[in-house]
Amino acid sequence: MIKKATFALLLLFALPANAADTVLNAGSLQVLTLPDSDDVGLYGYVGASIADPVNDDLMLIYGLSVEYAPDAGGEARWGFVGTFISSFAVGPASSVDGILTILHDQSGGDFGDALYFGGVGLGYTHLLGKFSISPSVSIYYDLFSDAGASYAPLLNVGYVL
Repeated sequence: MIKKATFALLLLFALPANAADTVLNAGSLQVLTLPDSDDVGLYGYVGASIADPVNDDLMLIYGLSVEYAPDAGGEARWGFVGTFISSFAVGPASSVDGILTILHDQSGGDFGDALYFGGVGLGYTHLLGKFSISPSVSIYYDLFSDAGASYAPLLNVGYVL
């Protein structure tokens, strides 16, 4: 199980040789169960990404962050999150984003009981100079246990270094 997750992260973060921008990211997401929309927790996160422009209309973004929820289901939870985003320009300062995510979520230092999720999502990004604001929503599926599925509206703020 750990080998599969590690291999997936290695594939996800095979960074391009011509990476253009490094971006610092911070944001929050509210995780809700499917199909009932029960509250799982409010997570905050920080991370970094590499934004690689393919051409004037497409940017590929590779990200890694760490998330934390002080009270998710009655306990503090945290995890690492890897993302791959295809960002398609729809205007001079805006884009529509397709999002793939792999993440792990655990209580404290208990790596043995961590949950692993894969996710897909859709977002929108608006650029404001060196800043970006990106609301999105993703659906996450448990990869190795029976934790089920969830969805999360998210708001990200990025800053290009």
